[in-house]
Amino acid sequence: MQYRMRSDASDTRLAQLAEDINRRIQDLGPRTAKAAPAQTLAMVAMKAVDELLTEKRKRERLQTRLKELKSKARSTVQFALDRIDARIASVPQEDELDDITGETLLPESRPVPASEHTSSQQGTADSQMVMQTVSRSTSTHSAS
Repeated sequence: MQYRMRSDASDTRLAQLAEDINRRIQDLGPRTAKAAPAQTLAMVAMKAVDELLTEKRKRERLQTRLKELKSKARSTVQFALDRIDARIASVPQEDELDDITGETLLPESRPVPASEHTSSQQGTADSQMVMQTVSRSTSTHSAS
């Protein structure tokens, strides 16, 4: 069959489409020999539309799956970032490290600046110094 048509498509593209239609007619087999040309073309058109709609549904399912995977990837990355942030927050900062040993200072073991000493704390510190002095002088006298 040959039909004359006007189209905005290039001659090359029209030739490709005509080849595809002819192949589809041949794929229908001997049934088309007795059918009118319009019926044959209608069958080819219906088969082509069916394939098109099937592919469209596949694409929609793939797009949905892609959205799901993107969402899962985002939540997984966010979870990892949250864990990293929590880990970083748990690492002692420079002002929480002992200047001499580099060890982490526990809140109760942090040195109290002299300006924050109360009279009772100062008294305790003085008595500890006295005890250390007495203990040193005792050990020096016993060694003599």
